[in-house]
Amino acid sequence: MEACPKCNFELAPGAAECPACGVILAKLKAATGVHRPLHAVPPLPSVASNPYAPPAAQIEGPPSVPPPPLAAVPAQDVITRPTLEALETLRPWLRFLVVYGFVMLTIMLLAALGLLVFGMGKAETVPLAIFYFLYGVVGFSLLLPLHRSSAALGRIPYLGASSCLETFATEQSSFWRRSGLICVVMLVLIGAGLVFGVLAGVFAAAGR
Repeated sequence: MEACPKCNFELAPGAAECPACGVILAKLKAATGVHRPLHAVPPLPSVASNPYAPPAAQIEGPPSVPPPPLAAVPAQDVITRPTLEALETLRPWLRFLVVYGFVMLTIMLLAALGLLVFGMGKAETVPLAIFYFLYGVVGFSLLLPLHRSSAALGRIPYLGASSCLETFATEQSSFWRRSGLICVVMLVLIGAGLVFGVLAGVFAAAGR
């Protein structure tokens, strides 16, 4: 397509005058001796003017080198002062619960022994004595890890926090594991008792 030699406006074929600047093309040609050039194709907009436009050609650059991996820094286990203060606050209460539990369980075992010795001729006292005895044995199995946990906290000023806290965590794990097992056993016994009671009621109803 042709373009105006003065303002480069796109002209219709055979136009005598530029509609943009009003120049008479024939006069301009006679005065300058310049023929009307072909209209240049406008350049493509740069990437800067349109950041979302894809590049016209792939520009080869230097190969990207991944950054070197960061050096692995081992995490340091630090026992903070608030942690030690919380454990110091816990120890007297834990010690009190242990002493209280030992006293009550000892009374329970003595009661079981007394029922067995003095109630030999009474059949109704035997189940109660067995219950007291089993209750005392189970209670002592739970109190022993708590006792060792309390003792481990008391040795922190002498043996250091790390080793004593390791013992404390181990004994606490043993305590909670035994507590969970006892709960499971109790749930099984309760379920078996309910099933037995329902079956006994069904058989009793059927026997009538």
